Amino acid sequence: MQKDKENFEIWKSSLTKAKSKLKTAENILHMVIPLKDNRLMIKALTFLSESSSLIITSILQKECLNNNLKLYSNQEKNLKVFFNLVNKYLEKKDIENIATLMRIRREHIRSHLEFIKQDKFVIFLGERYEVVTLELIKKLMSSVEILILKIERTSGKEKDI
Repeated sequence: MQKDKENFEIWKSSLTKAKSKLKTAENILHMVIPLKDNRLMIKALTFLSESSSLIITSILQKECLNNNLKLYSNQEKNLKVFFNLVNKYLEKKDIENIATLMRIRREHIRSHLEFIKQDKFVIFLGERYEVVTLELIKKLMSSVEILILKIERTSGKEKDI
């Protein structure tokens, strides 16, 4: 019982941190538009990806509490578990947006060259590149927000997360 309470507190803490990172990303985006300082897009993307990582952690922790789900020390395996679970919470387009966000974040971390050109953030990875626009960040942010809201709505239910 004590362990369940500790796990619940960890889950709740991850959810709270995810909401905070999402709010920070939203605030940064609100600064980008009027200031036209597109370098802030990188910061918004970083906070948004941190928020999504925290919400994924929160969902996995909550599922562990409810269903004795096994978590792995390997983040990639846990991400696969998440994408198997998330179908019951999100529509397909939102799942694709979360996957896109995670892919962009991985590429951003591995990239040796990136730059801002006009209203685009370009990430080079070998011979390919990824272009991130303000509109894409807004779309990704919307999906993360929807996921957080769905998880919050079900947080009182023991069977569903």
